[in-house]
Amino acid sequence: MTEKITPLELKRINKNRIFRLIYDRKALKRQDLADELSLSLPTVNQNIKELMEEGMIEFSGEFNSTGGRKPQVITPVRMSRLTVALNIRKTYVRVVLVDLYGDVMASEREELEFADTDEYSKKLGKIVDSFITKQNRRNEITDSARILGVGITIPGIFDRESERILIAPTLGIKDYDIKRLTKYMKHPTIVVNDARASAFTYIRKSDEIRHGVYLLVDRGVGGCIIEDGKLVRGTNNRAGEIGHMTIVPGGRKCACGKSGCLESYISITNLSDNLNAELTDEYLTYLALGISNLYTIFDGPIIIGGGLASYLEPNLSRLHDKLKEMNPILLEELDIRIDANSKKEALTGAALMLIEEFVKKI
Repeated sequence: MTEKITPLELKRINKNRIFRLIYDRKALKRQDLADELSLSLPTVNQNIKELMEEGMIEFSGEFNSTGGRKPQVITPVRMSRLTVALNIRKTYVRVVLVDLYGDVMASEREELEFADTDEYSKKLGKIVDSFITKQNRRNEITDSARILGVGITIPGIFDRESERILIAPTLGIKDYDIKRLTKYMKHPTIVVNDARASAFTYIRKSDEIRHGVYLLVDRGVGGCIIEDGKLVRGTNNRAGEIGHMTIVPGGRKCACGKSGCLESYISITNLSDNLNAELTDEYLTYLALGISNLYTIFDGPIIIGGGLASYLEPNLSRLHDKLKEMNPILLEELDIRIDANSKKEALTGAALMLIEEFVKKI
């Protein structure tokens, strides 16, 4: 027997549908909401009133009209909710404030050597608190309830429940309890693999991508599988650990402890510091090998982000030549995309995850 929806639950559902449509479209009029959601204008008006009282939406002008009164433009208030993003690296952290759409409002870098200690965790908490206090003064963020939480991105392989980092070679840790990073945070906090965060941001800002593979190439190499516009977790939360597939049996020693991993051959530690330098023939061969394998398995666009994106654009034709040599049939359909903004947007991925959950539940 189907469970009946209570009037209170129906009211909550309608409010969420109205806000989500305004949020997705960014600018709508009352009649659009009524027509597209099959709701009465009184229901729409009541929810608009409540959302405005909560500071979530506002009137920001008028639409053109062919006659009669001009309809008001209803838009979300971008600063109504804010999220802090914290990106952890070996020698520094970057802390960022983003608005309701994930756009960066402020950013700071703090030199901080990663350490597997309680003192390091305390310093992270202080950095976030200090940053929020500073932004309170600058942006008049006086209500702490406007901070949705803290989204932390970190390079590493997570366990099934995302409670432990099994290994993070660039940070030198194994079997690390994530609660150690979050214990001194005063707001709700999530911790996310950096490749997953980058891919999530790319999906959010590239609506046409429904299926493919995101390959993050930085000092470490990671990735994500995208299916139906969502990130695939896999049975053990390790789907997309592309950097640690073996491409040369018995090859170079990888920081993960194995030999011959893709990461050992295409990590940007293999590249010159000169961003204008051409990628070596050897480097492109291994990169092409990894891409060819991914496309053979997943048959979709390959999106490349991370530090490599800065090098890759002028070398794309050479990369295509390598791919054609390896697999002539492959090149006819292969779609390689460069996520040029990935270094910046990786910072905001975990924050966007918090924002998405908030929008779902409002």
